[in-house]
Amino acid sequence: MVEYDGLLLAVGQRITEHRLAVGWTQHDLADATRINRVTISRLERGRQNFGISQLVTIATALECTPNDLVWLA
Repeated sequence: MVEYDGLLLAVGQRITEHRLAVGWTQHDLADATRINRVTISRLERGRQNFGISQLVTIATALECTPNDLVWLA
């Protein structure tokens, strides 16, 4: 089983990977999602918990599914 902090870090890394794949900066993602850039940074570093609505908003902006961001295979 994945520990809580490890899950936050893994999801953050997946957000970063998808963001970079579309060529966006954290500022671009923040603008697209209306989530503060500092919050985006903290999410990507696994330093902040996320809600389902934030996860869906980020996935939608990155044109992927929430599952793409949390799948740990």
